[in-house]
Amino acid sequence: MTLARYTKQRLLRLFLIVVPLFVALPASAKTMGVFLPHIYSVKELEALIKEDATLKGYEVKIFARVKDLLATHKSDAFDVVLLPASVKGNKQIGNMEPQFTLLRKGKNLGKLLLVTLKGADKGKKSVAAIDEAGKRKASKSIVKERLNGKIKRIKLVKKGLDLVPMLSLGNVNHILIDEHDLEIVKKQSEAQFEIIETLEIEAPIFFVKKDQKGKHDGLLKVEAKTISKFGYDKVGSVK
Repeated sequence: MTLARYTKQRLLRLFLIVVPLFVALPASAKTMGVFLPHIYSVKELEALIKEDATLKGYEVKIFARVKDLLATHKSDAFDVVLLPASVKGNKQIGNMEPQFTLLRKGKNLGKLLLVTLKGADKGKKSVAAIDEAGKRKASKSIVKERLNGKIKRIKLVKKGLDLVPMLSLGNVNHILIDEHDLEIVKKQSEAQFEIIETLEIEAPIFFVKKDQKGKHDGLLKVEAKTISKFGYDKVGSVK
């Protein structure tokens, strides 16, 4: 066998081994970070996401605290983040822009309820709310704006699950809780709640990397049963 023929055969064998390895490698999954100010635990949300066929093309990371999501995004940017609309303008997601929003009956609006316990002392006003901005000053400003400064003593909780205990233990005499979440709490608690005020807020938003516009349109098909867990019925484009 000549040297040229031997070399050719070796190269062919190498080609047949290496090429299938590259072909077998899956395309890198799109990444998504999620923080929603609701009462679900991270495990519950992870289970919910896994059931949605639309999201199987994404490597989804659920966060219990918005602060942790923003820190992760800073070091290893997500392709998409699903966050409360209140983070718009936050410099930590400056490389992204709003592209899709959750909808309820065709409107990108959710409802927050100012709630107290029936028979509670309403004289000394205080309220617990979820930390939506990741910074105490910014989060308190959001709450003050929503309540028009009516309640000045504000306590922030990192997780939605901490809201009702704050009220039950008397740490505050009001909480700001999502309308849908309150319905869930009522089924699990013997406490009697009184709604003081209903506030309309902008619905959560899917923020997408500016250089990936048009690459995530499949999110418009997120299943209704997934969206319904947060009190919404559809995903729509941001206008």
